[in-house]
Amino acid sequence: MHYHETTQATKWQLSSQNELNSLREHANRRAREWLALGSGQIEDGGGDEQQLTSVPFQVFGFAATRGERLSLTTAEAQDVPVVADESSPSYGPTHNAINQPLLNPTDECLLLSFYASKIPNLIGPRATLPRCVRAPKVAATACLLFKRFYLSNSVMMYDPKCMSVAAAFLASKVEDCMLDVRYLELATKEMNAPVGMDDILKAEVQLLKGCDFDLLMFHPYKTVLACTEDLRVYLKSDRDGV
Repeated sequence: MHYHETTQATKWQLSSQNELNSLREHANRRAREWLALGSGQIEDGGGDEQQLTSVPFQVFGFAATRGERLSLTTAEAQDVPVVADESSPSYGPTHNAINQPLLNPTDECLLLSFYASKIPNLIGPRATLPRCVRAPKVAATACLLFKRFYLSNSVMMYDPKCMSVAAAFLASKVEDCMLDVRYLELATKEMNAPVGMDDILKAEVQLLKGCDFDLLMFHPYKTVLACTEDLRVYLKSDRDGV
């Protein structure tokens, strides 16, 4: 199978920054609207008396929430703001049912960048715990899984700390270098950000749902290594020629 035929190219590769912003804003708004109702408590209009009914917040899959894919030219032509503007009348709720402020898309992006930057310290060549040292592509896979999940889900509903550890655990399986979940639990304690084993396993199931159980992904490591090796040989031959 060629790369352009894979799901990474046809499904996960976005057409523009505008499309990425739109996905993040929609995920953020779904969470804000749900929290504004009172953390899933909505009024049931049946009968004379109003009753509160609990509505669980679901994990949203990427394919179900993406909608029609924009072409590159269409996306570039649209005047989409970098992030949603809270001053806009169509922005939606800004506070939850007990008047606490809710995160906007910019806040969420900052949190996602922060937790994604911690994944290489959790698993990979620079892992804090020696037992969690793995190849660079494992950390890259974990980061990709983590970012895929939050294309259709919000950090206000799913803790990014738990999800980053779950992404590391799932990535170790995807790249065939299995890691005991207890070592990841210990690694989070070493990083002063403890996450329990039960929370990791629960988040892993949510992560799989949010990523549509699509675990096929590609990284540029082999290509980059081949290019650097060609460059090294070329520079060496050029010096020898002089």
